[in-house]
Amino acid sequence: MSTKSTAIGPVGTRDLYRRPVRRALVLDHDVYSELAFGPAPFKRGFQLLLAIIGIVVLAKIIGWLVALLVMPRLGAVQAVIQDFIVGLPWYADQVAQSSDFAARFQQTYGLLWEGIRTLAGQPTVTSLIGSVLSFIITTLVAWLAYSALAQLLARWFGGQATYKKLAGALALSYAPLLLLVLEVWPGIKVPATLMFLLLFVFKYLAIRRVHGLPAGYTLAVTTGPYLVAILGLLFLSLFGLSIGLQSIPGVGQLLGAGGAFSSLGQ
Repeated sequence: MSTKSTAIGPVGTRDLYRRPVRRALVLDHDVYSELAFGPAPFKRGFQLLLAIIGIVVLAKIIGWLVALLVMPRLGAVQAVIQDFIVGLPWYADQVAQSSDFAARFQQTYGLLWEGIRTLAGQPTVTSLIGSVLSFIITTLVAWLAYSALAQLLARWFGGQATYKKLAGALALSYAPLLLLVLEVWPGIKVPATLMFLLLFVFKYLAIRRVHGLPAGYTLAVTTGPYLVAILGLLFLSLFGLSIGLQSIPGVGQLLGAGGAFSSLGQ
């Protein structure tokens, strides 16, 4: 065990990130236990996850630049239409009536074309920033939340490892996200189903190695957080639907009458 643990030790900055990720990708499940029971597992796992996220974000930026080069430009069409509108008597009348109309028109017109580019699949700065921020926040929140729920279930089934150990190992289980680098070329899309299955398998291996539970218990722990998330979303959807129905005129009174009627029947 001590010989293998040096594989993720401080033997160089590149090896610190590259070697454990490479071992995880080839399904070397020992790397999870070495990370979890090595020094500073949570910190090490967080750094590995940040490295994975950084590579994917860099690929997203490169893919955005490539799409910008190969996709048709809409700037010329936008400029022609703008010149036409500015030349209309209506525009001159609006400018004469309001001194800030030109600035407001320019802002609204730019936002309108930003939306058109987004709907048409054109690369925009807004779409890039939104995609990058969404990916970073979603990945980090999912890692922390999943680790917490999996830890509670694992301890309930008899696991003895700490949250930091499990979270560190689960951070490495996000190595399949590196497949998103393939999307750097426009038109290539990694199937969401494939990504989910890979992440599920890698999380299973991490939980199995860290907590040492039987296969059935490990499968239950791996699946549990997803079921909790689905039930939570279902509850929020039903709660939001009920709030929305209550706000519709007439429906709220009808629901209240129905509740009063059912209470009388009891």
